[in-house]
Amino acid sequence: MSGKSRKDVQTSSTVEAIRMASASVFGSSTGLGYPVGSAVGTGSMLEQNSQTVSMNVAPLIFTIRDTLMSSEGLELLAIEWNLERTPGPGILPEQLVVAGGSEGGVGSHVCILSWERGVVDPFKIDSYVKNLSKKIGDIETAVLNNEMNYELEGLAVMQRFADRLNSVLFVDMIDRRFQGSWDSFQVKADHFGIDVVAKMDVFDDFTVLPPTMKVSHRRSLDFKLPLTGDSVEHFKHRVLTPSAIQVLTKDIPETGRNILAELNVYAYAMEEADVAEGIIKILKEFLQLESITLSDLAMQKGKIEQFVNYLNETVDALDFLIENHISSGKSFNVAGHKAALLADIDN
Repeated sequence: MSGKSRKDVQTSSTVEAIRMASASVFGSSTGLGYPVGSAVGTGSMLEQNSQTVSMNVAPLIFTIRDTLMSSEGLELLAIEWNLERTPGPGILPEQLVVAGGSEGGVGSHVCILSWERGVVDPFKIDSYVKNLSKKIGDIETAVLNNEMNYELEGLAVMQRFADRLNSVLFVDMIDRRFQGSWDSFQVKADHFGIDVVAKMDVFDDFTVLPPTMKVSHRRSLDFKLPLTGDSVEHFKHRVLTPSAIQVLTKDIPETGRNILAELNVYAYAMEEADVAEGIIKILKEFLQLESITLSDLAMQKGKIEQFVNYLNETVDALDFLIENHISSGKSFNVAGHKAALLADIDN
């Protein structure tokens, strides 16, 4: 047996870990009003459910966009959420960015989850999103000019291009193509002032995944008068309507949570699901129970700890056998390697 514990086993590469902590969701409304979209990153299941994810994320973004446009006459350019994480050596998402842009009657948006803050500067990706809109528009024009059946053939063509464009965007993000530098930020502290301070009461909501804060109600609203000039004229040009304050203080934080929840549903690989299902099946056989209530959990604590110890020992033994097999230099096809490992396990 190897004296090495599971915590000493080599973890995934940095590149792989970065990919698992990142995602790109692209959505576009064609000139004729049909949606196409794509999602990539954070495990193979996200990509297998690419269209589902992109179509579920789009309405969350449109809610804020449409509210600001209808009530304030403002176009949504970008939103950033900085994510809190537990300190540790693992690579986890640190920022969520949404950016949008339109060109030639086609509107597009991207929702990017990045492993490090500052990897995506909204001002840098803005022109990129507009270019994506233009490309989707050009593809749509080609579909119409070639007299393809728009719904049966044309949308499928545009969907394939959306997948390709989003894959390129994801790689560009990993390569830091959209990263800003401290001296290139277009918004600096002296570029804006504080017009209103809204204080909200929040609580930690553990009924959703991932757990997050939730706004319960507004505690106070404090308007800041200008140091000089006419106060009425000053506030005439500020976005301080009730609907705008609602969007900024409540809707945007909750939208970020909802986007993360949607990505979290598919943030795994099929192999991980297979392992988890197998362990749960064995655990039920070990406990001789199909289900367990919270009130009975304490009674089963000892058996569960015993199962965890058995599981750790089994994984360590499997790791030892695999390492020995790899270092043996034996030459087999895939079926031969599988048979040799199974034989070692049986022995």
